[in-house]
Order: sequence, then structure tokens, then C-alpha cells
Amino acid sequence: MNRQLTWSSLPYSSSSSSSSSSPSSSSPGGPTAHAAAHARDIESAFRLFVTPAIERVVLDMTNLEGARRYGDAWAGMDETDLRAYTGLLILAGAYKSRGEAAASLWDAESGRAVFCATMPLKLFHLFSRMLRFDDRATRAERRVADKLAAVCRV
Repeated sequence: MNRQLTWSSLPYSSSSSSSSSSPSSSSPGGPTAHAAAHARDIESAFRLFVTPAIERVVLDMTNLEGARRYGDAWAGMDETDLRAYTGLLILAGAYKSRGEAAASLWDAESGRAVFCATMPLKLFHLFSRMLRFDDRATRAERRVADKLAAVCRV
């Protein structure tokens, strides 16, 4: 079987003749049975990826980092903030904004209104700097026993 890479400026077409020889063509595409049974709306579909337990870890560790860096000035991130932040990241990907400066997404003339309506750019940047999955202060000692200590809880 020839495993040569072929580069193209056109998007991949699943109807091409080469798709019939790929190993993944034997399995059907689409959602798994579990996803189909549990994704009833946007939120439940999102929960298949980001569970409440993961959300709690991210919120706890992000707020810990924010309190360390900003003290009483840190207002904290709550569930709504985290979901809004994550939603904006997903939207940026859906808009194919890779490599685009975040400021351009919030630009009054050329940006997209949903970004400004969701949160100010400064708050988005602040959340980007503070977002954590673990306690940075204890990571080194936990890494001795577990190389994936930074992400093991999520």
C-alpha cells in the first residue's frame, strides 16, 4: 500500500477514490451510540467533552492561580465565565481564526459581534493567562511520581 502524502490547497473530499482504501472507511462516521443517546441539546453535547468534574477542577485551579497573582483584585471565574470563554474558543475555531490576533475578533469594524457581546477582550486575555488544570505550586513534587501530573485530574 502506497502511504505517500499528497498536499493540496483544496479541502479533503471524502468522495475521492482513495477514501475507499483507507482503514477508517470500514467504520461508519458520525456520533457514537453513547453520544447520540446523551446529546439532546447544545449543553448536553458539550458535557460529553467537558464533564462537570473537569469543569470544577478547571474553575478551582484557575481561581487559585488568579487569587495568587491578583489577591483580592481577582473577581474569580464561575461556570458561566468558563462556558463563555470555552464557547469563544470554539467559535474562533469555527470561524477558522487560527493565527488571527484575538484583538481582530473583537474589532468594532471587522470583528464579529458575538465576541464583544460575550465578554470584553481584556477579560478574555485575563482568563487565558489564568486558566489552569492543576495547582502550579505543587506540580513539581507531583511530577516525581506522575509525569502527567499537570493534567491527570482532567
